[in-house]
Amino acid sequence: MKITNYYSRRDKNERALCKACLTLNGFSFILSIEKNYKVMKNILPDLRAERKISQEDLAKQLNVSRQTINAIEREKYDPSLPLALKIAKVFNKKVEEIFFLEDK
Repeated sequence: MKITNYYSRRDKNERALCKACLTLNGFSFILSIEKNYKVMKNILPDLRAERKISQEDLAKQLNVSRQTINAIEREKYDPSLPLALKIAKVFNKKVEEIFFLEDK
């Protein structure tokens, strides 16, 4: 079996699409895989704005870097469970009120 071509891209709905061309005993096959997945969203910037707390101040309260707060807010980083619980405690909210899954 030999993989002759492979690519991965996203469709217009941002779903991951993968295709591979395989050759097995002289026969070619095209495999297509589509993945639907969920992404973590959050309302952390809104909560900070309501309380007029800077990223730096929140980071100090949580004992993390300002860059960590920024990455969480930009949804580039999902916080660990202990960090999510600390964030919820600071804002007196449940974790699921701050962080939630959304279809991608």
